[in-house]
Amino acid sequence: MSSESRKVINIQVTSDLACPWCLVGHKRFEMALEEARQAHPEVELRPSFRSYMIDPATKEQGEDYLQYNIRRWGGDGWTEELRQSGSPDGIKFANWRIWPNTLNAHRLLRFARQSGGPEKEYEVMKRL
Repeated sequence: MSSESRKVINIQVTSDLACPWCLVGHKRFEMALEEARQAHPEVELRPSFRSYMIDPATKEQGEDYLQYNIRRWGGDGWTEELRQSGSPDGIKFANWRIWPNTLNAHRLLRFARQSGGPEKEYEVMKRL
């Protein structure tokens, strides 16, 4: 089937690179995307990424994991469900010591989009 006759679906993914729930969601999105591509080869699925900085107040050099969670949510109890949820997808939140500041990563993503378009930005996001 020629690319001119294929249906195209653009999919915009919005998340923060430091958001652990976003990581779980993205892993599941990638699996679903592959399944959809296999089941519907006549459809071209084009994911693109839009970054969102979840906490601009994060210290420039990042923050200690527990101190960040105490500051932001009063503790890290919320991570128990997260850890359980990510485990079946192969996501282990082991040795979690730092909550990073993602400003420079967002700058890199913006540069990737400006220089290579949304496809390049998505590729860079997956590597980060």
